[in-house]
Amino acid sequence: MLVSGNIPVTPYQEFASQKISTLGTREISGYASIVQEKKKQKAKIKYRKIKTSDCIIAPDGLPFEYYSSEEGIKHSIIKSVKQYLNFLPDKKQEGNFFLSGVIDEEREQKYFNNCYLLANIESPTPHEGAGTEAMQSLVEKSMLDDDTGGRVILYMVQLSDEDTSPKFFYKLGFRYIDEDNNTAMKEFIDKNIFEFRMPSGYMYLPKENIQKLLRYGHLF
Repeated sequence: MLVSGNIPVTPYQEFASQKISTLGTREISGYASIVQEKKKQKAKIKYRKIKTSDCIIAPDGLPFEYYSSEEGIKHSIIKSVKQYLNFLPDKKQEGNFFLSGVIDEEREQKYFNNCYLLANIESPTPHEGAGTEAMQSLVEKSMLDDDTGGRVILYMVQLSDEDTSPKFFYKLGFRYIDEDNNTAMKEFIDKNIFEFRMPSGYMYLPKENIQKLLRYGHLF
């Protein structure tokens, strides 16, 4: 199971031991059919709708529309010490999750407004657009939902220096709530740096980047 949209590498069948001249038309056509069939596979995506009534504490740095504005929510006391969203990682599973702690009644807190939480995305064909199409479908779903209006969040955890998940989401239009992370991410992309390490953190889809994401792959 993958964290925050890590796109794994799935190599095609090796033909290094065979010369192209020895492959008949049938074999070449068959290989092309296998590749074409792989391209038709869709990315696996897991997400959940966060509701204002869930009282999930939101970090600072998000656009105002990502925060709940309902009266009474800001001063709610969460009874349980920890509240989970069915994406609690264990030894066999990784995924996005959010914790809500006991709240000081006199302290004003910010809570997530209705939005979609991306928990996991896995593409069977890296760099073929399956992951992008899955994200476009999720954003379209959020746009068609009057409660969420295009809002999508995730918690990015980079698994290794070679993990390209941060770059994937940044190119789609997602941004870290920490501007220093956005600055670093832009520099890595501009300088074509392939191996880097980003700190874990929240990412969200700014309203002004929604159309960019929906058109990604057609204009970029």
